[in-house]
Amino acid sequence: MEMTEEQTKWYDKKKLVLLLYIFLWPVGLYGLWKSNVFSKGWKIGGTLLAAFVLILIFNAGGKKDGVRESTQSSRQESSSSVVKSSKAAYVSDPNGRQSISVQQIFEDTTNWSGSRLITGYVKKLEVPKDAMGQGDKVTYLFMGYDDKNLQIMLNNPIPEGVFKINDQITVEADINLLNKSYGVGRGDVYDGPVNVAAWDASMKEKVPSVITVDDYFSKNMKLGSQPITIVGQVATKRVDHNEVWIILGASGGKVHGELSRFKINDTVKQQYESIQIGSRVAFKGSFNMEMGNTAYFTIEEIVLNPSY
Repeated sequence: MEMTEEQTKWYDKKKLVLLLYIFLWPVGLYGLWKSNVFSKGWKIGGTLLAAFVLILIFNAGGKKDGVRESTQSSRQESSSSVVKSSKAAYVSDPNGRQSISVQQIFEDTTNWSGSRLITGYVKKLEVPKDAMGQGDKVTYLFMGYDDKNLQIMLNNPIPEGVFKINDQITVEADINLLNKSYGVGRGDVYDGPVNVAAWDASMKEKVPSVITVDDYFSKNMKLGSQPITIVGQVATKRVDHNEVWIILGASGGKVHGELSRFKINDTVKQQYESIQIGSRVAFKGSFNMEMGNTAYFTIEEIVLNPSY
């Protein structure tokens, strides 16, 4: 049964989402990812375009002002110590609020998207300038290590000079990891004492080769690009111009399985036609994006009526 215009969700109305993307991009970008009518290519392209435009704006602001030479040199001189920060010890207070490190955010198999207290090292500070070249507040900061970057937009910008490159910093923010090395969030600097949870890569929990969609969401997993088999019930399916989508649903969210047209043969066509809503199927492949209650999975093989 098709939905009427009144029943159609706002994020499934293409024109409305595109207008919001242009004039109110945070809402438009949310609608783009929530929508069932835009392909993954549109979603990834829209995200990359928004990130690119933001970077251009920030860089332009810095250039008009002649970004401080001392800041530039400190960024260059601190590159080696930022790399070392992946295993550096944080200043921690046992009586402080519980915080997790930016290393754990990226390396753990737990999906830490959401609102939380995060501690890391400053990699970059951005001070937007107006048309007159005026501006002295840090509005965007990057924390991380190696090639890992967590970009935080501050609700309450802080004066320049409060922090410098490689300083330890804690933020209380609502974050989302867009891929294995980049995440974004919005929040504020937390200046109270923190008790940073101990972490190193050896503490990473081993991931089973087969998982269910229910376990994936109930255990709040983040598995990255490692090959796995995921099992669940089909919530919906559709054919787009460049790919076939089979969505597995659970109480905690949905895994959008994507099969490229270049992998579709007669066997896959027969499998797709035989799949019914509610069918139990398995995908062999890997995740390409994990965002809270929505995840995208690249399908390499479909298994009907799996025994596991």
